[in-house]
Amino acid sequence: MLIIIDKFRSLPNAVKGILFFILLTRMTYFMVWPFIAIILSSEYNLSPVEVGLMMTASAYISFMVGVYGGVLSDIYERRIVIVIGCLIAVSAYATLGFASDPVTFSLGLVLVGISYSFIDAPSKAIGSDLLEGTDLREFSLQARYFFVNIAAVSGPLIGLMAGLNAQKFTFYVTAISYIPFAIYAVKHLKTEVHISLCRKINIGINQRLKLVITNTPFLISLLAGFLAFLLFSQIETTLPQYLHLTNSETAIKLITILFSTNAIVVIAVQPFAVHYLERFSTSFKISLGASLFCLAYAMMYAVNSDSTVSWVLIAILYSISEAILMPNVSIQLDKLSSKENRGTFLGVASMVVLGIYTGPLVGGILLESFGKEFFLILSLACISVVAVQSILNNSLTNKGSLEN
Repeated sequence: MLIIIDKFRSLPNAVKGILFFILLTRMTYFMVWPFIAIILSSEYNLSPVEVGLMMTASAYISFMVGVYGGVLSDIYERRIVIVIGCLIAVSAYATLGFASDPVTFSLGLVLVGISYSFIDAPSKAIGSDLLEGTDLREFSLQARYFFVNIAAVSGPLIGLMAGLNAQKFTFYVTAISYIPFAIYAVKHLKTEVHISLCRKINIGINQRLKLVITNTPFLISLLAGFLAFLLFSQIETTLPQYLHLTNSETAIKLITILFSTNAIVVIAVQPFAVHYLERFSTSFKISLGASLFCLAYAMMYAVNSDSTVSWVLIAILYSISEAILMPNVSIQLDKLSSKENRGTFLGVASMVVLGIYTGPLVGGILLESFGKEFFLILSLACISVVAVQSILNNSLTNKGSLEN
């Protein structure tokens, strides 16, 4: 643990500042976002299907616009794009706060997605710019995932204690949290490394995007990431539905226990996973995480749905898998990004998040069609992530390069 703390202290101030504001903004985000479906159904009387369609459509629309945030951060200063993203976030969450109809609320959801893309890719790129060629580059992305998990645990608890959960007023709190982030970006996120690269590379937006779609290893990694996020999303969406269908009386209590176990285990395990798996390749770590997910889903099929102890043990297993798999998806995409067009690559890399928004629809169809057997389908699907990693390694070998 001391090694982890020493590594964090060694990070540049700009990277530590970004991590702090990621923690702050995501904490306020998680005060209300887990309850977004409740707000939509209670405020606008929308059905679960309508809620799902609204959120999925908003995510895909916002990605198509948001991908340009990464591209623009390669052409202009990254901090400028981050500031624009923060301003969009302020407008987005304010829109969600005062929205009085589903259309306005949908607009707010789209703006939230765009703001995320305008902040996420450039802020990651700054860390990679400053830490190019050091072992701290990978560590900074691990730290980012760790801070987001801290926010995911503490946000709802803080909101609950403050009486802000499932309240539209909380959107204004989230909006305000982005203002100091924008101010910090203006004052402290000017990176000479990136500016010097900008002066050397003078190509347009379409040419930069073409470099991404012609980079085969990156696209293979992107596919693996999308699949990983889609499979991971079943834990948060389809699994609770299954538990509710099998025993509605105990489902709420069991789901709460599983979610709490997941949060605690991920936060506890990730630092150890970072340290003890450091010498292994990123591809191996992704394959290991996917294999553990494969085992967890197979156990879900085999377990008695009334056995709380069994479900907790499964939760521990898939939480260990998450701690290994999910941060390494981002790390691999970062490693395969072009140094000169890192913002563009990382902007497109945010496409993996669409797996989370597609997951509920895919999982719902599988659960309705196959019942409990859908866990076996998910288990087999996890093997596809391992297979894609094998294809990626072959592609990199043929190119005479190694991703790690």
